Amino acid sequence: MICKRIKPEPQVGEYIKEYLLIHLKFDPKEIQPIKAYPVNPEEGMTFQIRGTIYAESPELNSVEKRAKTYFFGLPSSRQNLCLSHEFMLVHVRFHAGAMHKITKIPMQELVHKNIDAQLIWGSEITELNDSLCNAENYDKIPLILDSFFRKKINQIRLGFQPIEKIGRLIIDYPTQFNLDKFASNACLSHRAFEKRFVQQIGITPKYFARIS
Repeated sequence: MICKRIKPEPQVGEYIKEYLLIHLKFDPKEIQPIKAYPVNPEEGMTFQIRGTIYAESPELNSVEKRAKTYFFGLPSSRQNLCLSHEFMLVHVRFHAGAMHKITKIPMQELVHKNIDAQLIWGSEITELNDSLCNAENYDKIPLILDSFFRKKINQIRLGFQPIEKIGRLIIDYPTQFNLDKFASNACLSHRAFEKRFVQQIGITPKYFARIS
């Protein structure tokens, strides 16, 4: 079993908190364990290098097969992840609001949802998947991802604005949440602040603080 948390290079680290690399093998003759995935303040991408994921949402009474590479938004209820007997993935954990910054996806559209990454980045994802699948060893994988995301970050015209830093502050200090203070720091009215925050994170800042 391999489970590694890997920090990206400094430039990429402004947007991505870490890469989580997992490689699991189970006896194919036995029932595979189910991984419970709770509600948490996280958004990101998952690259399935080997195997498949089926996600069950008990509260929604739904089961879905995940795309090979997908973006996911904040989960609003617990999910049970069912894995194949051999499974390898890289989980890209973005800093709060950074995925919207890079992709321009309105994050309220991704709450408890995921979207095939090829629908957003097309053939780039196919090429990236091929590179990951053919990586010589585990150490090559974060280097491949750093190179890809560095190019995406270099296409962004403006750095982080005050409103775009609030989500990270809430995660770091959730018990100190104060709507007046954060709206003032972002130089916005309450209404404008909440609207921008929902677009960037997916949910209201108060709910985000509670989850954090």
